[in-house]
Amino acid sequence: MKAIELDEIEEAVKTLQSVISKLENCEPKLQNKKPQLTLLKKRLEVFNMSMSFFKMYARLKTEQEHIVKTLEEMKADGKEKTVRYRELFGQKMVNKNMLDVIKQSMEEKPRPVQ
Repeated sequence: MKAIELDEIEEAVKTLQSVISKLENCEPKLQNKKPQLTLLKKRLEVFNMSMSFFKMYARLKTEQEHIVKTLEEMKADGKEKTVRYRELFGQKMVNKNMLDVIKQSMEEKPRPVQ
């Protein structure tokens, strides 16, 4: 997911939070709409969790790209035996495993919000 898309999603979350806040302030007038307001709050909560998930994924991908680039540079300089190279290589493997798990999770069919 691109950074611009994340910014757009964050803006949408802020807008939804604002709408919910305004609805809560009108709550006495909306007693018969309480179930819809509760559902909207649950969906916003799920949306926020999804947003955090995508941010983590984007950060991991960026970090992974940086590590790969650094490892290539170190390898070209003949620094494959250094502690730093080995640390980065280990982090690259950890990040790859995490990205694989996230990709698998993203491929699973989402459950409906109740």
